[in-house]
Amino acid sequence: MPAPGLPFVYQEVRRLTLAAHVALGCRGVSCCGFPLRRSHQGKSGLSCLEANAQPGMTETSFVPDLASVCGDNI
Repeated sequence: MPAPGLPFVYQEVRRLTLAAHVALGCRGVSCCGFPLRRSHQGKSGLSCLEANAQPGMTETSFVPDLASVCGDNI
């Protein structure tokens, strides 16, 4: 984490994820799925596939990984 990719695409995914989080009225941790294809040359090709308002907290979940990467910034 984060997924490999261009920094401006990563920043746009972060922006869109936060916008979805706020628009859906989420609280705490949420996550959004953005399928990326090699054909995307810029952020115009991004689309949110899904939003998960209650991601799991199991050993196979991404939430503990996210917390370890973000530290105090989440």
